[in-house]
Order: sequence, then structure tokens, then C-alpha cells
Amino acid sequence: MPAKKPTCKTSLATMPFSPTNTHTSEIILSSIIKSLPGSIYWKDKEGYYLGANDTMLEMVGMTSVIGKTDFDMP
Repeated sequence: MPAKKPTCKTSLATMPFSPTNTHTSEIILSSIIKSLPGSIYWKDKEGYYLGANDTMLEMVGMTSVIGKTDFDMP
């Protein structure tokens, strides 16, 4: 009989989430995105920009892209 591969399963319902943990995670993720040298942006399902890092903003010569679409970009 072949050996079973080890697996790691964690139910989100049992993980210790709290407003503090979530807030800390958001701060860490935001810091990582800001410090990456590549351009990073995120959009909603309709194609509107929800945010971008400083590298992306410098590339397009804008201070904010929130609420814009590709048609609004230079």
C-alpha cells in the first residue's frame, strides 16, 4: 500500500481572526506592495482601478488611479 502524502488543511472558521490581526496583516501587505520595484495595481470586476503602488503611479504620471478605467489612463 503506497504511503499517503502529507497534507495541510486549516479551516478558516477555526483560525484566530480578530480586528487586530486583520489590521496588522493589511499594514504588512500594504508595506510589501509599496516597496516592490514593479508596478502593481488592482481592479474590480468592472475594470475600475481600486489602487496601485507608487511605481505604477510614477509610470502613468498620476497621484491616484482609484475609480479610473484604462480609458482614463494616459
